Order: sequence, then C-alpha cells, then structure tokens
Amino acid sequence: MKKISVIIPVYNVEKYIEECIKSVLNQSFRDLEIICVDDCGQDKSIKIIEELAKDDERIKIIHHSQNRGLAPARNTGMQKAEGDYIFFLDSDDYILPDTLEKLYTKIEETNSDFVCASSKAFADNPDDIELVKKAEKSALLYQGFDRYKVTADNLEQTMMKLSCVAWGKLYRTKFIKDNKLLFIDNNATFEDNGFHLKVLSCLPVFSTISNIGVMYRIRTTSITSNMDKDKNRKQKMLHVKDVMDDALEYIEHREGGKEIADIIRKSNAFGWYFKKPYDFIFRYVWGKNNKIISIFSIPLLREKILKDNRKVLKILGIPLSYSNLDNSVL
Repeated sequence: MKKISVIIPVYNVEKYIEECIKSVLNQSFRDLEIICVDDCGQDKSIKIIEELAKDDERIKIIHHSQNRGLAPARNTGMQKAEGDYIFFLDSDDYILPDTLEKLYTKIEETNSDFVCASSKAFADNPDDIELVKKAEKSALLYQGFDRYKVTADNLEQTMMKLSCVAWGKLYRTKFIKDNKLLFIDNNATFEDNGFHLKVLSCLPVFSTISNIGVMYRIRTTSITSNMDKDKNRKQKMLHVKDVMDDALEYIEHREGGKEIADIIRKSNAFGWYFKKPYDFIFRYVWGKNNKIISIFSIPLLREKILKDNRKVLKILGIPLSYSNLDNSVL
C-alpha cells in the first residue's frame, strides 16, 4: 500500500499537465501513487501523462466514459485511492519538492485528520496586470500549529479562518472513508465549499504548516474566472445552490448534524445563502459591493461602490445621488 494517493483530475490542460505531474514525481517523499482521472478532454493531456507513465509506475490513469466535471473526477480518484493519505492537486497547479514530506511528517506527529499547507498564487500571464494583482491577493498563509479540534463552539470561527479549497491539504484516508465524505456528484463549480462544510461537520482535528506547498495558477480561462463574469451570474447562483443543498443534506443526516447545520445557516461565512431571496439576488446579481438598508425587511436603499471610486445611492433601484469616496472607506 502506498502512503499517499495524489489525485489529479485531468481535462484539457496539455499546457500545464507535465509540470504538474513532474512536481509530484520529484517529491522528496517517494512512497506515493499518482491517480490521474481522465475526464474526457479533447486535447493531448492524457497522451502526455501516458508518456510520463512509461518511466514511472506510480502514475495511474483512470478513464471516465464521458465528461463529468471536477467534483465527480475527485470522487473517482478517492474511490480508487490505495494510500493511507489523500492529497488533491489541480492539474494546472504544481507543488514544491518537499511539500508531501512536510505534510506527512506533520500529520504523523500530530495524528490529525488533515493537515493544511500554505500556498502562493501566480499569474499565468505575467503581462496581465489585473491577473497579477489578483494573484498577489490570493495567497493562503497559515501559522504552523498542532491539533486544532473543531467543535460546535468554534465552528463559525473555523469556517472564517480556514480556506475552503480541497487542494493543499493532506487528508487521512480513514477519516474520509469512515465519514463517507464525497464531493457533490455533478459538474458544479464551487464544489470545494460543499466538501469543506462536510469535512468540518465531522468535527475533525487538523493542523497547519506555514511552509508554502502549492503554487496556485491564476488564469483567465479557468472555470472560476469565467464564472465571475456578469453574464454567468445566474449560473453561478444555481451552482452555489446545488453545492449548499448537497452539503446541508449530508450534514443534517449525521448525528448532531441539525445543530451544525443551524450554525452554518446563521454564520457570517455562509449565512448569506439562507437569507431571503432578494438578499441572495442582490449579492449575486448586483455584486458583493452592494450595501442594503432595510426597514421592516423591505430593502429601501442600496449603496453600490463603483469602479471609479464613487458610490451611487439607490432607493428601490432608482439612482438617488453620486458622491466620491475616500480611499480609506474601501
């Protein structure tokens, strides 16, 4: 049995896949398997992996019969994993040479259910100023600590401080299988959010390391980037709904799950989803920079911050006035 199973969903990433897989092959920690889940792309990604597999038997390729999406591909990888631990890696990212060794050492020393590494984002196109700025703000940095036990009392605080991304974390396979943890079984984005809530609802013990482990690529053509465009906001809302409904269904069927679900519904991290429909629409149609002022639950006034450092006040959607904002407000 391999100690670590690295799960990499693969779909149309021929530009990045070799760098990704070689970063795993070159790990100082050698006792691992690399499970590449072919999600039926149309490029040469799988051929590149097949060539790499000729020289290293640790690479395994699992084929889907049709494109199913990132979340189901990860589920397939988990079902095939033979390692004591599971590590998710996106196919356009890569990991630094000692990442798995440091995570493995930490999880063994602390007997945690999972361990998180810090990460650093970088722009796929260094000439794209907006992409570079986005990358600079996307680092996930942790201070190293041992054995933090999630409880109902600290659950909301944990949700606010711990990143929801699945990658960059080394999970104990027994913890995942004992709790029947899976991602949503459809092609929805924001799948990490639902998996994150399911994991935390199991009240795990986790640890962190301050070392940078994952180099996270920000690219304009990624699914998440495209979902941020205004024309896709309706689709974004539907995906969020599917993911949250799936997570809450899992949580509420667990012992003590109703209490955990209630904490999530009231939390600052995810409570917005469970508010009244108009609040949900304001957040995802007009954007996160809207401020809502309500009287008797009726949204009378909204304040929207504009890109040119101005704000517009609206009453029931009708522009009332414009004014400049001091930078300190933003």
